[in-house]
Amino acid sequence: MKYKTAWIIALIAVPLVAAVFTLHAQTKDNGRGGQDEKVRAETRMADEQSRIDAAKFDLQFTITDADGKPLNGVTMELERKRPRIPLLSGEWEKKTEKKTVDSKFRIQEKGWTGLDLRFLKDGYHLEQCKFEINILDKDKSKLSMRREIQVKMTEKSPLPSLFGGGGVLSYNIENGKREILDIDIFPKKAGKKTTDLKKKEEMKSEEDEENEEDEDIEDEIIKDPHIISIDSKAKPATVLYMEIDFRRDKDGSIVYDTADTKGVAKPTSCIVRFCSDDPGDGLLFVSKVESPKSWEAEKELTTAPEMGYKNEIAIDLGEKNKKIYVFCYIKQGDHYGKARLGPVYIQEEKNKIQLVKMNVRVSFNTLEGDHNVRSY
Repeated sequence: MKYKTAWIIALIAVPLVAAVFTLHAQTKDNGRGGQDEKVRAETRMADEQSRIDAAKFDLQFTITDADGKPLNGVTMELERKRPRIPLLSGEWEKKTEKKTVDSKFRIQEKGWTGLDLRFLKDGYHLEQCKFEINILDKDKSKLSMRREIQVKMTEKSPLPSLFGGGGVLSYNIENGKREILDIDIFPKKAGKKTTDLKKKEEMKSEEDEENEEDEDIEDEIIKDPHIISIDSKAKPATVLYMEIDFRRDKDGSIVYDTADTKGVAKPTSCIVRFCSDDPGDGLLFVSKVESPKSWEAEKELTTAPEMGYKNEIAIDLGEKNKKIYVFCYIKQGDHYGKARLGPVYIQEEKNKIQLVKMNVRVSFNTLEGDHNVRSY
């Protein structure tokens, strides 16, 4: 009985002891593996840091005007940047500097992987340059960049004489009533252009200053764009106007998106339509921005293209009452301009879209054939 009990104990104890030894060995291996991973991470970060430290720029700049003449007294804005270690963090360190430079100057930087430069001077267009070093490149010789760069700054054209106005376009889905913007503003016949557009004083022809009729005088004056209210089936008295509508199916019914959680379905998009009897007239989309970046977007509208204009621009209604602005060029006959569309406002009543409104402002160059539409 004693021997039998001893055999039973042995059968249990031997596997148990073996398991303990195995677990101990695995624990030692895991500890060694953790240490190895830590060493690898430290080695990797040390290599990354050494590459950043080795990054070097040696840039020789020459600034000229469009004709190649040296340009002094230019404001340079420099932003240096480099990634933080470890690279996987996705974080960046930046350092900025602003100073005045002359036509020839040199930039030498070490320990930075990117340089962003902006050149500004009154009366000239902004110029920008960007330089980057790829610190992960296997060829470490590429950690150094040496270049000669010529920056040409072009003069801004004089600010044109712009004239325009605007208002609120609207469309009542319930009864079809709408408000449109009459942009039939230029004289019907050739004549002397108004020189004081704001005061809009009465003008007379130089040929017969005393005897010209009042209606002829009025015909020489550029008129204000203005809002006109239109009934659902009424036809506008003007042939040049802007209106809003909606995307419609082949039967003419408004196309709606899926209803939201409140059961309200919005039209898929709002259509801004430029109505004219000249197929060359219309709108040319440039950008869509969210407030407060609208001022920057309008600065980008400088020279209106010759062609490419369409009579419609679709604007996604998106989130209700979200301030989205659309900027575009506009063409009416021989006059070029720009337009700011938006924001769009949606009015609900009893979980149903009833009224859609949109702010719109247009500005035209008063000289025929002049594509300059700058405001700044």
